Amino acid sequence: VGAKTILYFEIVTSIALVLGIVIAYVFKPGVGMNIDITQLDGKDLNVYTERAHTMSSGSDFLLHIIPKTFVDAFAHGDILQVLLIAILFGVALLMIPKHLAELVCKAIEAFSEVFFKMMAIIIRLAPVGVFGSVAYT
Repeated sequence: VGAKTILYFEIVTSIALVLGIVIAYVFKPGVGMNIDITQLDGKDLNVYTERAHTMSSGSDFLLHIIPKTFVDAFAHGDILQVLLIAILFGVALLMIPKHLAELVCKAIEAFSEVFFKMMAIIIRLAPVGVFGSVAYT
């Protein structure tokens, strides 16, 4: 199963790369924009370089996985912090009595149904936003 998965991943990734290269050569995105690379502002990258400098050792990296608050991990979008919270939540869910765990699972299913309905609304409105963005550009 592992070998089939890796083989499938490699084949599909290669097809996607070849397709992307062909489409880029055919449609030539960015041609005619006349962007001068020397005039681009490098200050936008400071956020990423500062974050890299703050985590100079392995222990700093491991301590960064622990979020300051529960909401902070989701608000800043640090995937490792979200993953840690998800693992802790799953382990805690396994440790509570079964009837409580089922109640929590039903609540999560209800919330996920609401969020999927919200995503459906956003997806249906996305073409309007894309049209406005393209029209503005």
